[in-house]
Amino acid sequence: MSQDQIQETLLGRDKRERYSIVPIGARTLPLLGVVLLDLLRVWAKSDSTTRSWLPLLGLAGPCQIEASEQLAEQLLQCGWLSIKERREKGAWQRQSITWMDLPELKVLLGISSKADRQSQREALLSDLRDWSQTHPVLESAVQALHEAKTMKLDDLAQRISLLQSLMQWQLEQRIGTRRDFALEAGDGTKALTSSMWSWLDEYVDLPALGINRFMPQIWLAGPLQLTWSDKPTCDLSALHCVGLSAQDMVKLTQVKAPSQYWLIENRASFERQAAQCSGDVALIWLPGRPPNSWMTAISALLDLAPRPALISADPDPAGVEIALTASTIWQSRALPWQAHLMGAETLQVARKVSPLGAGYDRAVLTRLLQRTDLPVVLKDLCDYMRIHGVKAEQEGWL
Repeated sequence: MSQDQIQETLLGRDKRERYSIVPIGARTLPLLGVVLLDLLRVWAKSDSTTRSWLPLLGLAGPCQIEASEQLAEQLLQCGWLSIKERREKGAWQRQSITWMDLPELKVLLGISSKADRQSQREALLSDLRDWSQTHPVLESAVQALHEAKTMKLDDLAQRISLLQSLMQWQLEQRIGTRRDFALEAGDGTKALTSSMWSWLDEYVDLPALGINRFMPQIWLAGPLQLTWSDKPTCDLSALHCVGLSAQDMVKLTQVKAPSQYWLIENRASFERQAAQCSGDVALIWLPGRPPNSWMTAISALLDLAPRPALISADPDPAGVEIALTASTIWQSRALPWQAHLMGAETLQVARKVSPLGAGYDRAVLTRLLQRTDLPVVLKDLCDYMRIHGVKAEQEGWL
């Protein structure tokens, strides 16, 4: 390309802009070696039309200053950029470059544009919305991804992939540790980074999906006597509370239990009630949305010692769903159960309440109030939450 096609415009004292008069249709990529082509891809990755020169040198690295200068001049001659310069100590120094047609340059280099990435984002989120509708346990995470407008496309795709792995784990009714899930979702037990786990912990109830940090345990308290084949009987009445392996629970051969079970969701409340447990009730900690391992273990307990149950969860939309999920073990055996200390009157006198979330909480309430099997106590609670827009945690009174 002839230097005669390079023009300049003075921008003031000791300032100028150089540019090419190459017609738009005549722009072509210069013949670049591997080093310069890789450097150009780095420069063009950003969507900024104007780039300061020193940061561009920083991207190239201290060993490629001459390569950067060569690349800038070649792109200038081909009409892909203009260069603003300042005269310092009698010499012109580059200050910035301005791309003349960055979207087209990205196409030639095979780099996605901002519009491309937005289109890909919308496609990913649309697909996520479609398949996640049948998996309410992922609802909070799905909503967070839709609201994460500034999340990088690669991070978005990675998190959606994690949710797909969770969906498959749930469909297969898998139970295991975090390392087990990481092995299924990635290339190894350490494939998921700490930031990925932090994100999952914030938006997904992993134990409800059968994914635990360690071997799942069932926490019990009260006058229970548990027996395994060829082993001494374990009497829980002498202890504050006991955590037993879910695998051990399904191997029980005999159970002596009091007249009633009481399931308590909040761990602090469970331990507080365990300290004053009477002889008429055995306590069971209800770990949020109960995972399959918990459901299987409690089912084994009821098969040997069927008793009615009181169920106490937080008086909030999620708490109602948790209570209903746990109750299915009793319903399937035609055993009576009832929600305890989680009615509308409990919420009315709560010392501390929180506002309902506009998204997840309201959606769960709508889903609950459409159920025809919702007990009167829980329906009244849901109506109260819907009308007054509040919820609470049972730890405040239990």
